[in-house]
Amino acid sequence: MRAMLTGFQRMGCVVDDASVTTINGPIGRMRKDLRRWLLMTADGRGDAP
Repeated sequence: MRAMLTGFQRMGCVVDDASVTTINGPIGRMRKDLRRWLLMTADGRGDAP
C-alpha cells in the first residue's frame, strides 16, 4: 500500500502531507471501523477514530 501511495502522490492524486492511517486486522473489524469512520465524517464530527 505504501508503494501505491507514493505513486498516487507522484500523480498528484494525494498531497504529500496527507494524513494516512494503515490498518490491519480481521476483515470484519476493519469494515466495522471503516463504517464508524464514514458515519463520523458524514456527521461532520471530526476525523477518523
